[in-house]
Amino acid sequence: MLINLIKSIEEVFDVSHFPVSALSVSGSEGVISACISFHFRKKGTPIESRSKDIIFFFKFARKNNKMKILILNGPNLNLIGRREPQIYGTESLIDFVEKMKNNFPEHQLDYFQSNHEGVLIDKLHEAWDNYDGVVFNPGAYCHTSIALADAIRSIETPVVEVHISDIYSREEYRHHSYTAEASVKSIVGKGLKGYEEAVLYLIETLNSEL
Repeated sequence: MLINLIKSIEEVFDVSHFPVSALSVSGSEGVISACISFHFRKKGTPIESRSKDIIFFFKFARKNNKMKILILNGPNLNLIGRREPQIYGTESLIDFVEKMKNNFPEHQLDYFQSNHEGVLIDKLHEAWDNYDGVVFNPGAYCHTSIALADAIRSIETPVVEVHISDIYSREEYRHHSYTAEASVKSIVGKGLKGYEEAVLYLIETLNSEL
């Protein structure tokens, strides 16, 4: 991410008056901000416009960075396309994720599926340092796993829960989701398109926070 930020700086600003090499060593967006501020002071830019320029730059840099989003699926979702097609459809999730990658070529979408609760918890923990956002379908674990809900709450990476079917219109025991309560958003009943909506939500939300 830092390399992309430096490239964005070089494209938008005249960087001849501050040390780009120092930026690549720092690994800190805060240092980049300080260097830009110093550069503007050297050029005599008024404080008011300098602040606006810095804000504009960070919006520009983030929107031009590749975001990493993890598509995480829980138990039995490896059988989508074959399992209960009247509920889940006939297209496999792996094929659909490949289509999504084509729809979001500027971002990195990684796919992982496990039938084991502990493995999913480990993957959520790993996402904290490695991904900008997570699209998570916990499957039936959403109804039972307080541990997965705690894992979502434990990380700073935003998690959007997705369910292919509308769990709230199915059997009564499916009407409560522990993981939905811990997630920033829950999307249900939209088929595989729900994954695409979740990815778009994360991209737009992350950009709007700048």
